Amino acid sequence: MDENTENPHVAEAVALLGGLSAVGRHYGKTAWAVAKWVKAFPPGRTLSLAELTGWRKTPHELCPEYYPNPDDGLPPVVRARLAAGLSPLPEEQTAPEPSEAEVAETNEGA
Repeated sequence: MDENTENPHVAEAVALLGGLSAVGRHYGKTAWAVAKWVKAFPPGRTLSLAELTGWRKTPHELCPEYYPNPDDGLPPVVRARLAAGLSPLPEEQTAPEPSEAEVAETNEGA
């Protein structure tokens, strides 16, 4: 993906996690810095961001240049679950949904 092409999967991952501010707080970055990831995603954040989404966004979706195959970067248990047609992780292990306060705060900062 070239530098000027947006990656919708990164935007979706950020939204799943509660928005720019929530992701920024997790990584110690500003919402503005995280917003730049949609066009220029740092490959070193790929596995961490995928894991934060509960593997709902795969390393391949987030950074196909570094993870060219659909199951690259996935832990073996997640690979097996996806191959069996299941969700990436059992429900009790997926990333928590943001609270209403976090969603409101994210919307205010956008």
